[in-house]
Amino acid sequence: MRPRVAPLFIGLVASAIVGCGDPPPPPRVPELPPIERAAIISPRRIAGSASFDIVATPRGAVFVWGQPTRMGGGVRAAMLDAMGTVERQDIIVHAPVLTPTGTSAERIAADALEISAASAGGRIGIVWVGRDQTSLTVEATLGDLNAGTFSPRHVLGPTSRLETGGRGHVAAAVAPDGRAFVLARTTDSPCADGSACGAFSVFAVRAEGATVSSPAMIVPTPCARGAVGIAFAQGRFHYACLLYTSPSP
Repeated sequence: MRPRVAPLFIGLVASAIVGCGDPPPPPRVPELPPIERAAIISPRRIAGSASFDIVATPRGAVFVWGQPTRMGGGVRAAMLDAMGTVERQDIIVHAPVLTPTGTSAERIAADALEISAASAGGRIGIVWVGRDQTSLTVEATLGDLNAGTFSPRHVLGPTSRLETGGRGHVAAAVAPDGRAFVLARTTDSPCADGSACGAFSVFAVRAEGATVSSPAMIVPTPCARGAVGIAFAQGRFHYACLLYTSPSP
């Protein structure tokens, strides 16, 4: 009885044909179903164009915003995870005290025109320019990311602000050990030649209070919006502000 060799012969021919032609197309990757996600934070009304900030944290991010006066003013925050899902929302960072039985002016809530935030070491530092009628002040707080709580607000002092909108009057930085620093424009003072000089100070912000950390930096012809920045690196904080030199900043 003769052996059956046809299957072997057919297999060799098929291999030769495939080997001489173009390579076969790669296998089609199956389409993955969309990932189910919870709704992200809903839109929020803010007091002004600079009345918000968002800062990265080990768990995700913290979104901070200033509520309009008609909604009670003050500053609030929401904690998001790495996918943007809201873990905690509408955390009260600062709520202004109103006088319901007072005058119409006393019943208008203070709001935050500009907000800056920074985070490190399990802490988040927030600084803002508060507006109460015609009074403008720099205010700050230090928060605990694990507890989701914030210290009482600390008023750092009045500020000179020539424009309502825009950023550049306050900036925050937090060291790896959780220490928070704030650079803020304070009140302008006369220069030696009689012109207006801008004053900028660095404050150390703690849960129990805030103190001036360095002498004021007096800047001639500062920009109307201030344009300040502060960062912490290798045990030191570095800060800068923008001033005008003819003909441009």
